[in-house]
Amino acid sequence: MRISLQLHIILVTTFLMVNSLFAQSTFEFVSKKKTAKIPFKLVSNLIVIPVKVNGTELSFLLDTGVKETILFNVSKVDSIALNKGDVFSVKGANDIKVTALKSKNNTIEIESIKSGNHIIYVTFNQEFNLSSYLGEEIHGVLGYHFFKDFVVEFAYDHEFVKVYENKKDLI
Repeated sequence: MRISLQLHIILVTTFLMVNSLFAQSTFEFVSKKKTAKIPFKLVSNLIVIPVKVNGTELSFLLDTGVKETILFNVSKVDSIALNKGDVFSVKGANDIKVTALKSKNNTIEIESIKSGNHIIYVTFNQEFNLSSYLGEEIHGVLGYHFFKDFVVEFAYDHEFVKVYENKKDLI
């Protein structure tokens, strides 16, 4: 019994270590300054920020209600390099079949903030293209994975978002 218990503990520990290696990366400041001021456009009461995805400048909605990073409009982008991923299908709203790609190990940059092992979900259905509704080119949505690492202050009247590493920077 003792050998099987030890083997069980080793297997569980190995699984947890390997699983954490492939987990979603966090966003971090790349400079010594632990705050960032991100300009945004207010479009129909939605915040649109510039985001670099693997070096390509895009426009993303900043949305606290979305968990994953989603790229849904690349039809007018000259070129964007995404890492190889898995294609899958899910049912969306109104039972619309959505084909998507889960691309791993991407780099996301926003001002002096970076995520180097980022998972991006890419949808190929144009029903999710918000650009035609908003009159502004929107390529995707950035959500929870950005907000979970920082304290975020919104200055709507000056159209910028101030990002702090942690709460002690606010004092």
